[in-house]
Amino acid sequence: MKSKIKPIGLAFLVLVIMNLPFYLAFRAGGEQYEFAGFLLNPLDGNSYLAKMQIGWSGAWKFDLLYSPLPGKGAYLFLFYIFLGKLARWLHLSLIIVFHAARVLASAFLMFTLWKFFEGCFPDRPGEVYRAYSLALVGGGLGWLSAIAGFGLTGDFWIAEAYPFLSMFVNPHFPLGLALILWVVYLSLRDRPGNFWLSAGLVALLGGVQPFGVVIAALPMMAAALIGFPRVKRDVLLRNSIILLPGAIVLGYQFITIHSDPLLDLWNRQNITLTPPVWDGFISFAPAILLAIAGAVWTWKAQPSMKVLTIWAVVGWVLIYLPFSLQRRFMTGYYLPVTGLAVAGMTVVAKKMSAFNRWGWPVIWFLSILTNLFILLSLFRPIASHDASLFLSRDEVSVLNWITHHTEQQAVVLASPEMGVFIPARTGRRVVYGHPFESVNADRARKEVEAFYSGRLSSEAMKAFVEANHVAIVLLGPRETSYGLIELPDEFTLVDSIGKIQIYQP
Repeated sequence: MKSKIKPIGLAFLVLVIMNLPFYLAFRAGGEQYEFAGFLLNPLDGNSYLAKMQIGWSGAWKFDLLYSPLPGKGAYLFLFYIFLGKLARWLHLSLIIVFHAARVLASAFLMFTLWKFFEGCFPDRPGEVYRAYSLALVGGGLGWLSAIAGFGLTGDFWIAEAYPFLSMFVNPHFPLGLALILWVVYLSLRDRPGNFWLSAGLVALLGGVQPFGVVIAALPMMAAALIGFPRVKRDVLLRNSIILLPGAIVLGYQFITIHSDPLLDLWNRQNITLTPPVWDGFISFAPAILLAIAGAVWTWKAQPSMKVLTIWAVVGWVLIYLPFSLQRRFMTGYYLPVTGLAVAGMTVVAKKMSAFNRWGWPVIWFLSILTNLFILLSLFRPIASHDASLFLSRDEVSVLNWITHHTEQQAVVLASPEMGVFIPARTGRRVVYGHPFESVNADRARKEVEAFYSGRLSSEAMKAFVEANHVAIVLLGPRETSYGLIELPDEFTLVDSIGKIQIYQP
């Protein structure tokens, strides 16, 4: 039991520190503002709430609420749609369910990390704790790049690659990482009774984070190939069958997206490219340096080290394939790097006694600074009520008005800055609100900005709202910042809340 006190204590500390900024942000709203619920990447955060709105409304099929025209719908993003239904069943707000799911998924990931590294380092509790703690709170040397003026490297914003950032931004990243690790862990144990459990976990992974199935396939196939050149054909066949449910999910997504014109347009602009090689190296240093040593020196030590090595090497190659979604291969990449880094530390410590005393504390300290920088950087936007993170009380009232006075499929025209909140808080559509989930996003944004610029004729403005089937037009501080002071007489003022006016075409 004593061996579990340190990891449990660290897990509790991480949960407290990680959620403290959210607590402060919710408290910071006061009488004039309301925290919208997200601190990093609020654009995607609000899009998750929009998906939960779909479940709240009673549907199961995903549709692009950030675009004015409804599509056929498809069974995508089922995890968030289910969370929306759960919120409805429990009579809780979407944002409460979102963060509750995030905290629970984070706790599950922490437990999983410990179990996974126990399997990687059997009967070596010191190395298990080192790998666990580094994976849990570590990052790269991006803080050094930021101080030197070279900009923010991937360890500041590619959340899915690192457990800490994954746990900070949403629930499906930590849950997806945990499921990947469990699938790999069970494949390493190679017990017949694990077959159906592994297949079920892969199916669940396909619903939570579909691309995670591809990530899980790397170490699973590695487990079958570690006897190379004598490949374990029975293991290869078994693991292929285990991955089949995930492959079916991916196949369904591919066919569905490409057969729906709206989803196909959305998919084409959903480009997630990997940063340059130097950026990627810094983002995983210093752990990746020791990981290289660990991969070389411990290759023959045990099967888990071979699996981690193949995962890390093949993963690095895939990250830089000429593929529009190449960054997705960075999902969980810090995990094999961490395991190999700790193995490398152990070997170096045996060769250099001084490293055994100071090496680990220095590596650990250098690896946590980026995450500390991220946490500390949040206090300024919280204190200033940054407009991408907070809504004014008038805006909250307007969103409530929209919820109670418009139909479910109504299209609302608002500025791009306001448009991101409307599907998330009301479930209504917008002409533009998201750079990926608004179809023909660049054109739609420019057209909305032109509408609010004040330079269009009344005829052009009327034609624009008719073409996009707009039911409600908002004119508040976010909109007037583009230049438009008032709408022409062709638009009917139906209500006014504070500084925000609500019009019908």
